[in-house]
Amino acid sequence: MRITVGALKGGACKTTTAAFLAIGLARTGRRVLAVDADPDQAQLSKWRDMAGSAWPSNVTLEVAESRDFRRLEDLAADHDHLVFDVGPKNRLRLRRALEIAPTLVFPMEPSGMHLMEIAETFEVAREVDSDDHPVSANVLLVRTRGSRHRLSIDTRSALVAQGYPVLTAQTTNRDAYVTAVGTVPVDLLAYEDVLTELAADNDEGTAR
Repeated sequence: MRITVGALKGGACKTTTAAFLAIGLARTGRRVLAVDADPDQAQLSKWRDMAGSAWPSNVTLEVAESRDFRRLEDLAADHDHLVFDVGPKNRLRLRRALEIAPTLVFPMEPSGMHLMEIAETFEVAREVDSDDHPVSANVLLVRTRGSRHRLSIDTRSALVAQGYPVLTAQTTNRDAYVTAVGTVPVDLLAYEDVLTELAADNDEGTAR
């Protein structure tokens, strides 16, 4: 799989999502290229450094700005999976990432404010999407109070009504995600279901 975890707003659990997905993919025994595409913050790199020797040996981490993405093509060809962690407020960076890794995961907290900020990110995905390069874009609800909580239900319904695909899997506002930062978590928690769902979409080629 080639996954871009991205949102044009900040503070949306992008690095947490990218780290969990890269670590989860590595547990299949395949080679994973993880790209920290936010060199100003370099949160994914800091996560790797904190994890130290526990970081999976089959996960290669590269730090890259958008102008450097093309050189990643050859490197990505030597890996089975690719995960971009794209920083906020940079349309070009997000666009270049989607040109290489066309499965977009947009982490979003369930709130009206975040609903207002989704359009620009999906607009970039639509600009990249084509018959020759289909982009699969999905919202991942994060930091929720559970699938049965009214805010989660209402946010999901509002997204679907506006035509945004939403992954069935969602993460909760659990301390386990916070304490996992800088570690290699044993339990992937809801991200196990996220990977299963993304793999099914990639196999079926249904998500656009």
